[in-house]
Amino acid sequence: MHLYELPQELFLHVIEHLVQSIGIVKALRLRLVDKKFEAAMIYMVCTVRALDITNLTVYRFYDSMSPPIRAKFLLAGSRSKKAYDTAIYSAIAWVNSELDLLTQPTEELGLKQHHMIAEAVAQVGNRRMYQLYSEQKKAYERTKRQNLLCGAVVVGSLSAVKAVMARWDSRYLGVNRKSYYFGRPLHVAAAWGHLELVQYFLDNGADPRLIVGRAPNDDDWRPNIEHVCLWSRHVYQSPDGTPLRAAALSGHEDIVRLLLKPEYRLPISSPEYYRAILAAARGGYMNIIGLLLEAADKNLEDLGDFRQQMLFEAVRHNQEPVVRILLDNGTDVNALPYLPRRSHGTALHIAAAHNRTEIIRLLLDRGASQETECPWPNTSFPIDKAAQNGHEEAVELLLERGSSFVRALASAASGGQVHLVQSLMRKGIDIHMPDPGRGCKHITIGMEALNQAIAAQNLSIIAILVNAGVPINPEGPDAVVKPHESLSRHFTCVQDFTEKFLASLGGRVNQSYPFYIKPSYDHWSNSSREKEIYVDEVSWEWVGKY
Repeated sequence: MHLYELPQELFLHVIEHLVQSIGIVKALRLRLVDKKFEAAMIYMVCTVRALDITNLTVYRFYDSMSPPIRAKFLLAGSRSKKAYDTAIYSAIAWVNSELDLLTQPTEELGLKQHHMIAEAVAQVGNRRMYQLYSEQKKAYERTKRQNLLCGAVVVGSLSAVKAVMARWDSRYLGVNRKSYYFGRPLHVAAAWGHLELVQYFLDNGADPRLIVGRAPNDDDWRPNIEHVCLWSRHVYQSPDGTPLRAAALSGHEDIVRLLLKPEYRLPISSPEYYRAILAAARGGYMNIIGLLLEAADKNLEDLGDFRQQMLFEAVRHNQEPVVRILLDNGTDVNALPYLPRRSHGTALHIAAAHNRTEIIRLLLDRGASQETECPWPNTSFPIDKAAQNGHEEAVELLLERGSSFVRALASAASGGQVHLVQSLMRKGIDIHMPDPGRGCKHITIGMEALNQAIAAQNLSIIAILVNAGVPINPEGPDAVVKPHESLSRHFTCVQDFTEKFLASLGGRVNQSYPFYIKPSYDHWSNSSREKEIYVDEVSWEWVGKY
């Protein structure tokens, strides 16, 4: 019986036990095979209030979640006992309460509005957001009126916007004033597609050229447009940047047309204008890309190497039609990003890492090389990216096109991908062959995979390889570094249970390389020391994709 076939009550009990046994942060990092399982885990986490985003350790992972998932936790927090002790929860709770009074929604519409407010806050990528999570209500009091104005914009109520504007004078509100929780009103209206509100704010003095959420590396001073990029990933409704970028990212063609009028248009040569093009590429909006190019009196060929940034965005966000058009117009399929600011490798590396099988096939057909290395910070090939993430479909496709079984096995072991290691072993790979990458006949494919499995602390893969005949105590002067030595020499965290498990399989402990756990130090505060959440005997099975 599959886990998700269990009765509802027992199913939720299992989820709760999972969260309690492996820790909430570890649970959030799981890549689960079934959407029902994922949804149930999120429900359980929100229900039992197991996640507190003001915790420094948890916040690191909150930053990598998609906005809709962030919104679930924010909304749950705004309804919890912490709502009046934490600024961000208090802001969401107060805005929702005031909007209910202004708009008088039905119960169903009210719930929808509440989630929209939480998601709008989750969309903002401002670098100061962490401080807002930990500030107290006093800081929130200074901005709550602007928050309410932006909240009225999110739900698209012009009457509510006018009511808020009429309630307080310009000392408390402003069409160009920034809310750290939502952004600026015009930007929010553009992101959420409210054309009437965009026009209202423009008519009342809002500046369409103001940039929200400028990052230190936005590089507006750089003359080289090809280095312009978007920093936040997998975000599709953000008010960051200018209103033009926000509208392009969300696919609101009518608002883009309005903002391209001469009186509102950005300078054509500005990096922010090109970020709007990237935003449209991320969403797959070729019609908006066409509008932006037409206004700039350019075509795709005129963009030069900037097309590579468009290609990276389109591949990462699975926009195959955009990828195809870019390749048809001369984009270099094997281009590497500008290092060290971007280290994701070529378009094929990105597609492999995200299991974009149709795009992988297209890139290979157009001449993408599987031998191009991602040189920084760690050398890797497309097959490594696919195997480490457990993407069996992508691995199969890359292997069919000539990629290395050896790299696939070692990378699958390093990613803790049990299902993929088993699949590769069933294909008859000879684990006793010398590893061609090591250039030494005493170091076999199996030995390299075993070292990677021990580094990943995945007992299942260790057992599979040892039972298949990989020696756990290789002999000889040219033998591979022994697994226990590799752990101690190259990794800071080594669990006692891993050592015991190796010993149970016949491994010898080398006392000259002692095992230890090195605590980590939180980089936000010198006084705060947060121990990492490590794999243990209960949770090691949950490391891989399934």
